[in-house]
Amino acid sequence: MKVFVRTVLSVLCLSILFPRGYFIYKFTIDSSDLITLEKIKFVDSVLKPQINDKAVKSPIVFNIKDDSGKTLFQGEIPDPRMIHHEDFSGSYPLRHDFVMEKSSFVIKSPVINNQNKIEFYRYGNSSSNKKLLKIHSGLELKVD
Repeated sequence: MKVFVRTVLSVLCLSILFPRGYFIYKFTIDSSDLITLEKIKFVDSVLKPQINDKAVKSPIVFNIKDDSGKTLFQGEIPDPRMIHHEDFSGSYPLRHDFVMEKSSFVIKSPVINNQNKIEFYRYGNSSSNKKLLKIHSGLELKVD
């Protein structure tokens, strides 16, 4: 019985120390690189690691920061406006890249205390030359 009680107390203590859940942020981006936050949703479940092995051409890099500007979480996504299409119906495969005017994308972030803002970047010709994308003014990561 003591072992059972200790196990239950240990699990409760660990669940308090390590917060469970994650946020889903839905954004839109238009042709002028203006990014707008559309919706925030909290999911009370474990955030599984997002494995992305493929190389992404000109990714959008994001940093979730606190009030003091310290990066709490970061990642990168492919540009959601870019659509790659391959047609194999003929004797030679045809490859086309389409760029949409406006598109939506989703970012999942673990629950971290004091996560208040997000910044998006796109790297220029070198990995050290990063360009800050336009973000809707007053973008805060708060749940209503």
